[in-house]
Amino acid sequence: MLANLESPDELVRARALRQLCPCHSWHRYEQHIDLVRRFRKDPSPVVRSVATHIEHEIIEIESIERRVDQIVEEGLPHGDRDFARRRLDIRLLRKPSG
Repeated sequence: MLANLESPDELVRARALRQLCPCHSWHRYEQHIDLVRRFRKDPSPVVRSVATHIEHEIIEIESIERRVDQIVEEGLPHGDRDFARRRLDIRLLRKPSG
């Protein structure tokens, strides 16, 4: 997979980069965060779009995590806390369609 990130074919690079999205694996994303950042400057708009998608996923996940922390700290009703935790779990485990 990582070898495909060096492909001259932008679609091959984009597919390989998608595998680093936290949608697929948070651990894999964390291991290769520098690669994701590097591809923000790729000559291909397709590859840059995937890198931007990954960054947006991270921002959304971190936002949900902050909300879960706030719910726990403020002692909001269990229903809200349970909803937020389920939402975070879904985001971390979700597989993108297509």
